[in-house]
Amino acid sequence: MKDLEDVEGDRQYGGRTMPIVLGARTAHWIVAGALFSLIGVLAALQPLLWAREGGTSMLSLYSICLIILPWGGS
Repeated sequence: MKDLEDVEGDRQYGGRTMPIVLGARTAHWIVAGALFSLIGVLAALQPLLWAREGGTSMLSLYSICLIILPWGGS
């Protein structure tokens, strides 16, 4: 999250970003929770897409290879 990297600069210029208002640790947990929720929703939708398309579909492959796997490894 870019806001976590720029906290000092944001404070200097009076910014009111999530890490400044809520604290870096809380902001980290919020972002992690949102990320894992999104991964969970995408992973839960994969069987539905596969069943609907009768096997592998380009959307399923795209979601798995370019969205779910890179996020899961971060």
